[in-house]
Amino acid sequence: AKDTEDRSNILPSATFFESPRDHVEDPKPSSLSGIKIFLLMLVAAIALIACVVIGVMFYQKHQENSRKRFY
Repeated sequence: AKDTEDRSNILPSATFFESPRDHVEDPKPSSLSGIKIFLLMLVAAIALIACVVIGVMFYQKHQENSRKRFY
């Protein structure tokens, strides 16, 4: 009997329903935090490389200056 029932003209009804509210996009924590972690690691890596390069340049300059003093 249920298989032959026409479901196209059934009106939905409920004894209790929540009042309609504004649609709010849910924040997606998994992908967003993954991107944030990736960007943080990228910035940290760039900063680390920059510090190493500056340190090497400073060290070479220091070596050059100390070598000049011996002459």
